[in-house]
Amino acid sequence: MDWFVAPLHQHSQAKARFFWLLRRLLIMDGLLLAGYGVAVLLFWAGATPRIVYMLDIGSDRTLAEWANYLKWAACLFYLIQAWTARREPILLACLPVFLGILIDDALQYHESRGVVYERLLALQPHWGLHASGVGQLIAFALMGLVSLLILGIGYATSAAAGRAIGRRFLVLFAALIVVGVAVDALHEAVGAHMPWRYGGLPGILLTVLEEGGELVLASLAMAFSAGLAAVRAPASAAQPRDRAAGP
Repeated sequence: MDWFVAPLHQHSQAKARFFWLLRRLLIMDGLLLAGYGVAVLLFWAGATPRIVYMLDIGSDRTLAEWANYLKWAACLFYLIQAWTARREPILLACLPVFLGILIDDALQYHESRGVVYERLLALQPHWGLHASGVGQLIAFALMGLVSLLILGIGYATSAAAGRAIGRRFLVLFAALIVVGVAVDALHEAVGAHMPWRYGGLPGILLTVLEEGGELVLASLAMAFSAGLAAVRAPASAAQPRDRAAGP
């Protein structure tokens, strides 16, 4: 965590905002995960015919999903503030990436594209995935390539301070790919071979890993964006030292 907040080290107000907001967001995430755990136990005990929908972190338009929609929207709001104050190209480059994440989350973009690619390319099941699941991987790959191009341009045209910020966002985006693509694909493959509803215990654990990981990463992204928005110094002044880059 100390490496992650290095761009905020010389700005005490920004660093304080980051930790203040992150603690509260993680408490909210913990409550959402606890609610899911209770809902799962009630389902397994036979008290409910299914996992209570609004507490099901693996379903769309639930409390956890709405929490993430608000976090991604907040990232956009804070990054616009940060870019207005500092004019670092990497901050501007992150805007379409976060907008794409919000659109994909809220409108199930990759799910709908997966069906389109399945029909357009006559895809067949592979790697334990349904054909539409393979199409979703193609949709993710295309989104990732566009995002990487935008971030690359923003990174290359930024000063040292902006590049330090960019490295933190790249780590966040890479972690989101792991939980949102790799774990999601594993979850679908496991669920397809499990006879139990929700994939049984393996499916539940993968849901927690996938959706819980996204909750935490969205909180981290929002808190970091809020911290950056609190930095009012020009980009050329007091550039933060990137510990990962060495002396």
